[in-house]
Amino acid sequence: LVMNMDEIYNSIRDIREGMLVNLGNVKAKVNSIIVSRNRDANYIGRVFDELLDYMSLCYYEVKPIYFRLLEYTSTFDIELTNDYISIFNKMFDEKIRKL
Repeated sequence: LVMNMDEIYNSIRDIREGMLVNLGNVKAKVNSIIVSRNRDANYIGRVFDELLDYMSLCYYEVKPIYFRLLEYTSTFDIELTNDYISIFNKMFDEKIRKL
């Protein structure tokens, strides 16, 4: 199966649109973590991982949500926060300063 560039573009666009629809669920998880003051590092790590997955096609939409969760985790778990700052920096070649 060979796809031309238009087909590839349309496939990526369709996947991205689906991801944006589902992003509301992940954003709700982040809001719930913060509002309930959840400190379960394993659960929060899974949500960070989910956000990183979304960033591959929805970077600008996810980045503020990711940063909001980093800000929250920095209030009680600097190691977790710094781990996910490092992962972000490596994946996206940006430099967020560790805490």
